[in-house]
Amino acid sequence: MQTLSERIRALMHKHQCSLSDVARVAGVKPPSVSNWLDGKTKSLKVEPALRLAKYFKLNMQWLTVGIGSMDVAIANEQQMTEHVAQNSEEHRLLEDFRNTPVFLRARLLSLLGSFASLGVSYQSGERFGQAASVAIGKSMSRLIEALISLRK
Repeated sequence: MQTLSERIRALMHKHQCSLSDVARVAGVKPPSVSNWLDGKTKSLKVEPALRLAKYFKLNMQWLTVGIGSMDVAIANEQQMTEHVAQNSEEHRLLEDFRNTPVFLRARLLSLLGSFASLGVSYQSGERFGQAASVAIGKSMSRLIEALISLRK
């Protein structure tokens, strides 16, 4: 949900509460809530946001900027799931690195350094430019050559 108005309406619908109920919980006057609902107010002040989030068990990021799930329990569960998945992937990568012959570790680190120095991140989703592709290709070629020499 993009706007504060949409988020306040969603919370009112989910919890079946009125404008007056929201005002009471937030510690504001009903006209303030009307301004939220009409879109005249684009963001919440800290104190009302904290009161609403605590009372309705809302994800504060969702309430204030529309990121994540409305429900704090669901948001926390999603964060934990992402954290576990990330840690298991990191663990697997670390184990693979530890099982790699020592002379190849430096080449792997060099390859990873090529990515880092170019500012390329897995999550950015950016496409590689020509220079970046060439640099990474050279690093990968050296790594493949080292792997081939290992098999001989």
